Amino acid sequence: MKHNDTNTFLVSTIVRGALPWEASAYFYRVTLDGDVVRFALPEARLRHKDPNPRGGMRGARGIAVCDEDIFIANFDTVFRFDRDLRLVDSMSSAYCADIHDLCVHDGRLWAASTRNDTLIAFDRRGKVDEIINLRARLDMFELVGALPSAVDYRDPETHEQRSADRLHVNSFAFDSDGGVLVSVGQFRCNAHAESAVVQIDRRGMTRTLHRSRSAAVPAHNIVLRADGSMLRADTENGVVVALYPDRPDDVTAIIEVESGYVRGLCLIDDVRFLLGVQNEIWVCDGARGAVLRKISISADARESVHSIVAYACL
Repeated sequence: MKHNDTNTFLVSTIVRGALPWEASAYFYRVTLDGDVVRFALPEARLRHKDPNPRGGMRGARGIAVCDEDIFIANFDTVFRFDRDLRLVDSMSSAYCADIHDLCVHDGRLWAASTRNDTLIAFDRRGKVDEIINLRARLDMFELVGALPSAVDYRDPETHEQRSADRLHVNSFAFDSDGGVLVSVGQFRCNAHAESAVVQIDRRGMTRTLHRSRSAAVPAHNIVLRADGSMLRADTENGVVVALYPDRPDDVTAIIEVESGYVRGLCLIDDVRFLLGVQNEIWVCDGARGAVLRKISISADARESVHSIVAYACL
């Protein structure tokens, strides 16, 4: 596993509760020394239709870095920047909305399309190349009903969110065996909400690696570690946990947060990682369960970290 060999990172944020005329989407270049530079990202094109008074269609979302390209998403569009953070072009699809995590894998850009429970791959031209429908794959959650393919999920007036977003697929990571690990951030089960991490292997077989019986607030990021374990942001309980694919009942609390929205994870090395807590980046020691430093990236208490990615290859 290649780790970050620099002290510079990219961080995306959402200004939760931003009024219709206020900007809500920013990203930052942040160093471990505490240097912070802010950049604005274009807003979702139909944000004026957003019925959600908090997060909804606001904000900057997933980030991926590959060679000369930097990809940063908002609700409905992925923007491509060059190494100097100059906007080059963008890609969007009617079938891809409420974008969360991004990842470059097998020469393609993958996005978690949370609004319709799918993972979507874009080719180098920005065209949709593959769609993995998690609702069809994860029958263990007893979901029924197919998603209509003709709907433009970027437009909230074309569909009912609760019917389209049944699993809240918001994070994923490709493993060394050709499979993919997927964060099912929140799903309804017997009148309450749960979350899970599932694996789809290269043959298409699925299994549940972890299941949390309470997820009133969706759980978020999953990050693979060199020893085969993974870190996950348990946002509801304000804790980062270590999960072990071969031991589904083994859940170890690594960092506990007393207050602040917990979202955004990035490895620094085999021990240290970065954690987003509201409008701060915490530098954490996973071995000692200690917070080494807190870096404030914004004075706006409404602003919340979404994603953190190493700026290493630049």
